[in-house]
Amino acid sequence: MDKYQAAYAKRLEKLKGNRSPKTIARISAWDAFFNKEYEMQDLESQMADSARHHYEQSDVKNEISFGSFKRAFYKESIV
Repeated sequence: MDKYQAAYAKRLEKLKGNRSPKTIARISAWDAFFNKEYEMQDLESQMADSARHHYEQSDVKNEISFGSFKRAFYKESIV
C-alpha cells in the first residue's frame, strides 16, 4: 500500500457514515485521483471535467450546487 492509499484509507474511515453532499464531493475527489482522471498537464480543466462528471453521476446533485461540489472536490484534491 503506497502513501496515497494509506491516506485514502484513513480519510475514508473519517468520512464514512457521513453522507453529506460535501462528503460525497470529497470522496469523489479521492476516487478521481486513484482512477487517474487527471494528469499534471492541463490540470485545472481536467479536474473541472472530472468534478463535473462525478457531480452528474452523484445522487446529491439536487442537494448541492455544482460550484459548492467543485469547491469541496478541489479542496480535497489538494489536501
